Amino acid sequence: MQKLSLLLCAILFSLYSTAQTCKIEGRITNENGEAIPYASIYIPALTKGSMANIDGEYSFSVPCNSYQIQFQSLGYGKKAVETNLEEVTEINVQLAVTSVQIREISVDPSQEDPAYNYIRKATAMAEYYKKQIKSYQCNLYVRSFYNPEKIPWLAKKLVPEEDLKEMSTGDISETLLEYSYERPNKVTERILAKKTGSVDTSKQGSQYINLNFYNLGGEGMINPLSRNAFQVYRFEHISTYFEEKNKVHKIKIIPRRKGNDLMRGFIYINDKIWNINNVDIEFDQPLAKLKYQQLYNKVKGNVWMPTNHKIKARVSIMGFEVEINYLATLSELKVETDPVIDQQIINSLQLAPPKEQEVTEIPEEKKQIQTKTEAKIESLLTKDKISKTESLKLIRLIKKQEREIEKQQGSAKSLEIVREHKVEYADSALTNNDSLWQKRRDVPLSEQEISIYVSRDSLETEKRGDTVYNDPNQSVFSKILYFNRPLNSKNKNIRFQPKGLTKGITGGFNTVDGYWFRKELFHYEWNNRKGRMYSFTPSLGYTLARKTFIGGIDYKSQYNLERRAGFYGSIGRESSDFSREEPMTGFGMALSSLLFKENYKKLYQADYLTLGHQFDLANGFQLKTSIEYEDRIQLINYSSQSWNNSIDQEYTSNIPEHEDNLSEYRNITKTNTPISDHQSLSLGFTTTYTPQQYYRIQDNEKKMLRSKYPSFQLNYRQGLNGTFSSDANYQFLSFAIQQSTSIQLLDRFSYHFEAGKFFSDNSIFFADYKNFNAQPNFLIGNLKNNSFFLLDNYLYSTNEEYLEGHLTLEDNRLLLKRLPLLNQKNLTESIHVNYLRVKHINTNYTEVGYSLNRLFLLVNVGVYAAFEDQEFSTWGFRIGIQGF
Repeated sequence: MQKLSLLLCAILFSLYSTAQTCKIEGRITNENGEAIPYASIYIPALTKGSMANIDGEYSFSVPCNSYQIQFQSLGYGKKAVETNLEEVTEINVQLAVTSVQIREISVDPSQEDPAYNYIRKATAMAEYYKKQIKSYQCNLYVRSFYNPEKIPWLAKKLVPEEDLKEMSTGDISETLLEYSYERPNKVTERILAKKTGSVDTSKQGSQYINLNFYNLGGEGMINPLSRNAFQVYRFEHISTYFEEKNKVHKIKIIPRRKGNDLMRGFIYINDKIWNINNVDIEFDQPLAKLKYQQLYNKVKGNVWMPTNHKIKARVSIMGFEVEINYLATLSELKVETDPVIDQQIINSLQLAPPKEQEVTEIPEEKKQIQTKTEAKIESLLTKDKISKTESLKLIRLIKKQEREIEKQQGSAKSLEIVREHKVEYADSALTNNDSLWQKRRDVPLSEQEISIYVSRDSLETEKRGDTVYNDPNQSVFSKILYFNRPLNSKNKNIRFQPKGLTKGITGGFNTVDGYWFRKELFHYEWNNRKGRMYSFTPSLGYTLARKTFIGGIDYKSQYNLERRAGFYGSIGRESSDFSREEPMTGFGMALSSLLFKENYKKLYQADYLTLGHQFDLANGFQLKTSIEYEDRIQLINYSSQSWNNSIDQEYTSNIPEHEDNLSEYRNITKTNTPISDHQSLSLGFTTTYTPQQYYRIQDNEKKMLRSKYPSFQLNYRQGLNGTFSSDANYQFLSFAIQQSTSIQLLDRFSYHFEAGKFFSDNSIFFADYKNFNAQPNFLIGNLKNNSFFLLDNYLYSTNEEYLEGHLTLEDNRLLLKRLPLLNQKNLTESIHVNYLRVKHINTNYTEVGYSLNRLFLLVNVGVYAAFEDQEFSTWGFRIGIQGF
């Protein structure tokens, strides 16, 4: 009985001790007593991670018990401490610089650095590790803060004092949450606590960046563990050391050239299993320099995950300098892995199955095909050294293995990119006071972060005392002028957004209308959130020179979400460009006219009605049908306004320069010409097919995404003579193929080829000719894959057959970026080749050009030359502004 009592007491004590919470705190320093910022703390038994702050201080709570606690930081050796926790346990830790256990670099300079062998194996195994984890759940602590370091003197002079305080204060945000992830893109967040420096009661998701280093990269960044990495990176073996029984290789990543698509720093690779141990890299992006650190820990078996994330960004723009810090720490990790991938890792590396990790036996009927490929993989991965060729072969074999398994399982890869992100807030998430945060915060605040909270709190107090903030309702006059907020019905199905007098206004200038403006009156939308919707938007405008109202109503509907099926239409009056391509934007036209007296765009008045229907016959295969009616009236220049009277030239006539219109220069009243007044009714259909095109359902809309295949387009248009007094009588057919993709290290490879013909032109008007996307103005917009840079706007327009082709190569390093002056700039380069042949101008028109892109992020500058039948014709430069 006494033994039973003792046993019962022991059990009760054990239950009590594990139910109680103990606090661990302390400071992490180096051998000189200096703080180690953001060092990692990890408890394997709990899969709990934490992090020290910038001053090396840490503090967090766990269930009371005996644990092994691991302390580590990049560049320092890992230290394990066994402890039996009390209510408050202080553990101050001193980490030593990583001691080199092995130094495997040959002194013979003719021998390859062993780092290349380690990276090749890690690159091949990355194909497995990318897909190893199917899902995981954890507790997350996320913190971000920014602190303005420099504000330009001009801003200090011009910005009001209240706004300057806001600008210079900085901000901070902390979130504690339960996080669940399921491959490929299903995320559930339950926000337990949220605290911000500024007032924020919005219930948005956390700022957690679910990023594994294996997946860092793409078109804008080349990962050191990608198949093309050896062309742009050098690797240097720094040291090999042990973390307990685990051998780790520290490798330096050295870019072979400058560029914002490359990173530099260190990657730590685990020997034998060839996965990531830690990452410490830096890279540059437009306006910012980033430092990115990930500390990985073994979660179970051969499964390693990043448990600590640290990102620092220094942003510089127009004299402003801001430092942004982000950190996240994961704890209580529960991981589910793909058993097939686990087995492939074990088989490929000839490892013993981990005791704590269950491995699913592969069925007998699937072993035969798998064994043939696996044998080749094993023979390569188990070699002491593998060459570059063998590394690429390994990647191909692993991808082949994946395809074989998919084929055996009979699983077709879905083209839908699903991103399901659910956010839920606990009732007390926004009401936790400071004392509760002191207990729940995983990473202590530094003095800098505390000062941001204090400054922000003071600023928010000032705001709350301002009379403007005490009156949240706008005045009636203010609403008339500035209202631009959507009004929703109770069931959220109806959305009505009226526009105040100063909202939704566009305007410009051309020589026909003079100054003009157009205002969107309101937007009305009904949406049942199940794939059915309709909306209409009316607008009204006025042309000051020819004193005419313009405007219209645009309508759009959808009745089948998956098929993108719906009707669309518009009715109204506008000044239309004779070119259906509409290459020049209204703003570009206004500037070229007012500053340089160049009225490239020629316009006619169109009273129009358009009705259309679109429908996906299959995914990526769309059919559009439309019927268009226009009452077209020829116009003349009504304005000669200019801001630059020093230019000794006059505006040209509002008649497109084309051989079919030359008679109009002599007699503007002549009838039955391609630009005279007429009515046009046309019927058209367009089919577009992109094989294996991925898509995403977002906001009750199917949005088409990428495909590795080109798009094919067939277009037919016919004028219906005699119907509703239509004068048009023609038939037009065209076919186009186009694609924009990346090829290995080439950032972008784009092409567009098109051929077309008018089979009947009994009665065809200039607005129905085939026009080309010409950019005659030096300031360009609407830049597409089918753009010509030096072509006249209308001279090559045709009512016969034509052939055009366009090719663009864009990369970070083609020509001028190889020069020392430019190779550190965040620019890209493009080479352009364009070709056109039309029957009525019996020459081969060719353009070649070069451009520097993303100057000041938005500007492209290019120089181009034109040739006719291989003889030089002209040259020019163009400035393009994105979004212009």
